Amino acid sequence: MGETEPKPPLSGTDPGLDPGTEPSADSGAREAGSRVRILHVLASGAVGGGTTHLLSLVGGLDPERFEQHVACSDDGPLLSDLARFGVRVHRVAMLGRINPAASLRLAAIILREGIDQVHFHGTRAALAACPAAFLTGRSRIYTVHGWSFHPRGSALLESVARMLEAAIARFSSRVICVGDSDRRLGLRLGILDARTCRVIPNGVLSEAFLPRQEDRESLRAEFAIPPNCLLVSLFGRLTVQKGQKTFLEAAARLTDRDLRFMLVGDGEDREALERLARSLDLEDRLIITGYRSDVPRLLAATDVVVLPSLWEGLPICLLEAMAAGLPVIATAVDGSVEVVMPGKTGILVPTEHPQALAEAILFLLEHPQARAAFGTRGQERVRRLFSLSEMLRATGEVYLELASGRRRTEKGGLSDA
Repeated sequence: MGETEPKPPLSGTDPGLDPGTEPSADSGAREAGSRVRILHVLASGAVGGGTTHLLSLVGGLDPERFEQHVACSDDGPLLSDLARFGVRVHRVAMLGRINPAASLRLAAIILREGIDQVHFHGTRAALAACPAAFLTGRSRIYTVHGWSFHPRGSALLESVARMLEAAIARFSSRVICVGDSDRRLGLRLGILDARTCRVIPNGVLSEAFLPRQEDRESLRAEFAIPPNCLLVSLFGRLTVQKGQKTFLEAAARLTDRDLRFMLVGDGEDREALERLARSLDLEDRLIITGYRSDVPRLLAATDVVVLPSLWEGLPICLLEAMAAGLPVIATAVDGSVEVVMPGKTGILVPTEHPQALAEAILFLLEHPQARAAFGTRGQERVRRLFSLSEMLRATGEVYLELASGRRRTEKGGLSDA
């Protein structure tokens, strides 16, 4: 299926975004055949896979079928990014794990705006939004962007996280996993019900990431990167999960090579990573860009993308890199193993293994033909298996299926829950 440029939904405003705007008196009224009103809930507006996924839905779903609202914390660029789509945005603080005030605020939004379905993205959002949606009798969709019971160094914490995930799934009308690894694990642990869960892989608009020579030249000039120097980049929030520490330790093993390294993103670990870079004497070879919105330009300037994560859902940054025709190196964790075909589109290495990562980078440095072949195969794989149009179609199908089930319920049929 060919991809098309996402269309922005119809415009709207919200008192939470514009204090001078009042909701219309009939904001809760519904007419037969009207659009399905979706409230997306994301705990944090910081840059990450969840925000990218949400922006794709908001920008790409058919505005004639779906009226989309977004509730999230005001702690990152998501709210301003949403402005270009004209969706109604609600500021709700959800940065804590258990937040009854957020649940009450979301319930009020659901009732006031006449929301039909609440789609919560990630565990923290689910903990606030699932109770609100359940108590107001709305359909509930939970997208798992990677399970929250990843290794925490405490068996008790991991057990509590599993119980919370099971409770969220139990009270959700549908559960969407972005990768099949999460679905299989959820079924094996008894968290998921095969009748209500499905896999909808993350997707990207491939054409948006095709590299342009002028972007490569301008970006390299911006950061004073020599034209023939290989640039190895890691895209992602600066946090333990993404493995930037391993990346820097691998880079320190390659200081005798003509390489530059780039960390694209920001986050709570930035200061610690800057200190580590200084201790490893990498300051002259490392670029930390902070938050950037021009990912296609950064990819155009890059030669190899690495992602040494400790865990993943299904990493969008790898899809974007492969869409740009770049070879990738990733750790062999759930999600990444569904994207990377080792020896064909990239290389898989163990987690927390700087030497293995350094050797993989060195291999691609010394084998330009392999870099080109990996990049070509990766582009084809993303177009075939991870298209944005298919992600949008499948997600819209879930919404319409639940809307149809609710109409049957109102006429005495079966419940969607």
